[in-house]
Amino acid sequence: FLPLLRTKHLGNKIMTATQSLSDALISNLTMHIQTAASLHRRNLLFKITKWAITRPQSFFTSLKTTQKLLRWIQYLTPPIATCSKLKTHLMDLRTKHIQRRRSRRARTAWSRTCHTLQQKHRFERNVVIPLQRRFRHRRREMTERRVVTMWRERRETEMIVKIQSRLRARAALARVR
Repeated sequence: FLPLLRTKHLGNKIMTATQSLSDALISNLTMHIQTAASLHRRNLLFKITKWAITRPQSFFTSLKTTQKLLRWIQYLTPPIATCSKLKTHLMDLRTKHIQRRRSRRARTAWSRTCHTLQQKHRFERNVVIPLQRRFRHRRREMTERRVVTMWRERRETEMIVKIQSRLRARAALARVR
């Protein structure tokens, strides 16, 4: 029990140590990214100001085109979003259509299956059951005939045995006299 407790305690220590290490790495990485972004921003601003000072005409034309582009983006964003929504709605409509078609096919297949089962049931009711009835009727008749013949034969054998015993009795009487 004690070694298990020690390993559990050690495992918790290792877990907290790795967690604090990962937190330190994440904070270090975010600080590094922030400094790199600020350096990149500073360099970009330096280049833009250098370009505005050295070539002002080119800078202002590109600034105007950027403003036009931003205006166009501002005006075209809602219709593009609406088109995106429309595309999503059309895709949903298509999937619903496909689902309905699959459902319709499944329903027709099920109705066909039910129809064939009903036809089989009708066939069984109209053909198979009468055949079975006739077969059982013939079998019963044959059994009845056998019983009747056995009963007749039994009566005949009984009568023959009686006749034989009477004849033997008469023959024994005749010998005695």
